[in-house]
Amino acid sequence: MSYKLVKKIVLIFLLSLLSFGFGYLYFGSKLSSWISKPQQDAGGPPAPVMQALKTLHDRIAANPKDEDAYTELAGFYFQAGKYEQALMYYQKAVSIRPDDIAARNDLALCYHLLKQSDKAIETLREAIKMSPGSQHLWLTLGLVYSETGKSAEARKALESAYHINPKSDAGIEAKSMLQK
Repeated sequence: MSYKLVKKIVLIFLLSLLSFGFGYLYFGSKLSSWISKPQQDAGGPPAPVMQALKTLHDRIAANPKDEDAYTELAGFYFQAGKYEQALMYYQKAVSIRPDDIAARNDLALCYHLLKQSDKAIETLREAIKMSPGSQHLWLTLGLVYSETGKSAEARKALESAYHINPKSDAGIEAKSMLQK
């Protein structure tokens, strides 16, 4: 398995672990099926996906402080590889609820994927100050450090992730990354 494939798997793994329950899983599976199937017409996403997007936009219009709607919308764009749009919605979600560690983690992933790794590291460091026991934050920080060539920092972050709970999925992934 190539390193690039492992990185993609880790990113997908992190995103799925940080989802917000049924709504995200439902929308994510709809979007995944849309992305993986060739389109019959060039008119864009299928009707169910368009309806889900419309519902989220309607929720935001009705309640501009609906942090969950922003996060779900960001998840759509993230899964579609539209990281700039996802970034915008994650930023809005975090501005509404600054203590949302999962949204901060996903925001950092967007920064990193948009080649703004310094902002990703800063975002993760801020989140870790709020929640030092969040294994996923440490794992993501280790990933970002690793991909930016900062191996000593990556090792420290991954060791922190591992020691929080070695038996969890994130702990197992941290150990796997440490061994590479």
